Amino acid sequence: MAVFVLENLQVEQVMVHAGQTVKKGDILLKLSQNSIQAALKNLDDKVKTLEGQAKDLESQKKGEQPEACSGAGMGWKLLRSGCAKRKCFRG
Repeated sequence: MAVFVLENLQVEQVMVHAGQTVKKGDILLKLSQNSIQAALKNLDDKVKTLEGQAKDLESQKKGEQPEACSGAGMGWKLLRSGCAKRKCFRG
């Protein structure tokens, strides 16, 4: 059996060796705390980005402009550069 970890997570210590019998609940490896914290921050940033996009789409659905683009003659659009980003522009 092979064991895989998620991308960008670093294994700090392997707790078992090849051929060792393990049972359910045995700890197989320890992950680096730093890599776990970095992955958590990355996911939290993605959640915040998606929440902002959802809010903007709800505003657009209602015919409103996002909060960052208030003012006469201001509009907004989504730009694609890896992830969607908001950009205000003068209409």
